[in-house]
Amino acid sequence: MCRASRQPVVWAPISAFLLNLAGLRLPSAWLTNFTELGQAAGGVALFALGLLLTTRPWRLTRMVVLNVLLKNLGLPVLIWGIMASLGVSLSNQQLVVLTLAIPTATIATMLAVQNHLAPDEYVATQMLSTVIAPLTMGFLMWGLQLV
Repeated sequence: MCRASRQPVVWAPISAFLLNLAGLRLPSAWLTNFTELGQAAGGVALFALGLLLTTRPWRLTRMVVLNVLLKNLGLPVLIWGIMASLGVSLSNQQLVVLTLAIPTATIATMLAVQNHLAPDEYVATQMLSTVIAPLTMGFLMWGLQLV
């Protein structure tokens, strides 16, 4: 835990969040640079993930399938049920449920590679999560419209 907290990928977003909560704003001259970096980050992460997925072995196991189904479908449905029972507005339910249904974050896969974990399960989890996301997210969008 202590070693992980020294990684910029861990402390930088937390620091940014805390600074934002404190009301600190960047000078407008800096905003353009950080905006461009932020817009490029998603594409770069997907490119790096694509390279990773094509160069690492992967194996589809029951645990991988269960993990992905719980991440992509189970958690969003559970939270949806809780929000609906608490009377949360439909628009907020839709935002939260669809956000939770987004495929497994690429950072988990990249951290696993960095820490030399066996690639077969985390690569399979990333691949399956990304491949079935259109189906699970589509199902959730359909279900949220029926409410």
